Amino acid sequence: MVNEICNHAEIYTISFATTVDWTFEVFEKGLITEKQTNGLRLAWGNSDAVVEIV
Repeated sequence: MVNEICNHAEIYTISFATTVDWTFEVFEKGLITEKQTNGLRLAWGNSDAVVEIV
């Protein structure tokens, strides 16, 4: 699903995946919070969050 959305929006999927990986990592380390993500919990395994980001 995410791949289809990226392709439709002409977003390079590998770059997107790297950005999501980094974002989840800094969220896990507490460098960004749910307040900064508008309530989106960027926890590993949260595929709904990935869809919401894209």
